Amino acid sequence: GKTLIARAVASSADARLFVVNGPEVVSKYVGDTEERLRGIFAQALAAAPAVIFMDEVDALCASREEARHAGRTGELEGRIVATVVSLIDELRLEDRVVVMAATNRPQSIDAALRRPGRLDREVEVGIPSEPAREAILRVTLRQYPHVLSDGDIEAFARMTNGYVGADIAALVKEAALAALHRLAGIGDAAVDVAGGGGGAAAADVAE
Repeated sequence: GKTLIARAVASSADARLFVVNGPEVVSKYVGDTEERLRGIFAQALAAAPAVIFMDEVDALCASREEARHAGRTGELEGRIVATVVSLIDELRLEDRVVVMAATNRPQSIDAALRRPGRLDREVEVGIPSEPAREAILRVTLRQYPHVLSDGDIEAFARMTNGYVGADIAALVKEAALAALHRLAGIGDAAVDVAGGGGGAAAADVAE
């Protein structure tokens, strides 16, 4: 859900999306994480308009107190937070770069990031309702050829109670792979899909 929101924001603004996955960016080598972050911000500025989306930001910008509770010194976290704060503060309106972040543990984020002018607008994203799941399904299905009817999509929206955006995206991807394997057994899958004679069907999603 949170990642889909970032994609929707970037798409609606006709902006390029840069996704920063917190755990993947953090490096054990001194200065490496900070350099990676500077590189991402530089790329976004060069590609503006752009949206920088920091997923699992609590892994990237945990407070020093949180780090100490986890048995670390907090020195690395302090350097990373200082770098992110500096990069955000340097952005100007005319740069046309927006920074978004997502976390399941907002209380773990360093308070410096949540001050006015930084990541100061917070939106809670809960479990999507049935209409929201249907909307997510429709948006995700645009990426794949399929023969699902409106009734099929509505039925799967009802069946996916408790699913979040990532779960629905994974479901659709698995259905697309199932359709590809099915079509590969009856001829040229690519031609069949492109010609409108194939694609993900209700049975593939149900699997």
